[in-house]
Amino acid sequence: MRRIYICITVFLVILFLFNINAQGSIGQAYMIDRDEMYYRAFLDSGCIPAGCSVSGWTIVENCKHITIHEMESMAREAAYFFGICDDFNFDIDRQLDRIDIKIDGKDHKDGNLKLLFSAPLYNDDIIKDSIYINIHIDYQHGITEANSIKGNITQYFSCLKTAPHVFVTLTGKFPDKLNYYKKRRIINQIFDVMDAYRVEGMSGYGIISKCGYSPYIDEGLITKNGRVNLNVALRYSEYDNSTYIWLGTPIIGIEY
Repeated sequence: MRRIYICITVFLVILFLFNINAQGSIGQAYMIDRDEMYYRAFLDSGCIPAGCSVSGWTIVENCKHITIHEMESMAREAAYFFGICDDFNFDIDRQLDRIDIKIDGKDHKDGNLKLLFSAPLYNDDIIKDSIYINIHIDYQHGITEANSIKGNITQYFSCLKTAPHVFVTLTGKFPDKLNYYKKRRIINQIFDVMDAYRVEGMSGYGIISKCGYSPYIDEGLITKNGRVNLNVALRYSEYDNSTYIWLGTPIIGIEY
């Protein structure tokens, strides 16, 4: 009897530990699916990945006593934070009532990096109140860098203690001209994978675009028609006889 009791106890302990481990694995898989789902939805469309773009902007308040020189240093520090190579363009556009600092260069992974620091001036050398910051990074050779770029931009804005506004866009193409119905099927397929519903859309002049909301994406914008965090568009290009596709969260952040 004692031997049976010990065997049952050991079995229950093993079952308990297996259950905890299984739940952890399921939870981890769910988090991976949540983070990577729009990548899979994008690739499952059958497109050829053609690049990714991440844009972020914020406004740094309470900058009244910051000098132009300090703002220049702030812009250079941001460029180095994002891994810009030493050979970059640094341009200052100074007007009577404002100053714009623009940085343009390549990072160490051959991504295109553009930064804009813009602020109104109180007098010749002092910032009036706030600094507007815009960061844009794009890669022409794949989409795998998008999440890490988004994380870096969010981290940088968090260091400034400001609210980040970040837009991620994946770009792909189909090597042919797709008709309207094929383009619509591709968009609907992506929305189905993302369990998204339509909020608004448009079509015309060879472009079809659809915005919606997916429970698998945290970010979102409030529009007059509802909350939006997913945007898919397709357009044919006569230049290379290809149909391009863009998937943006919360919306497409580049011209298309």
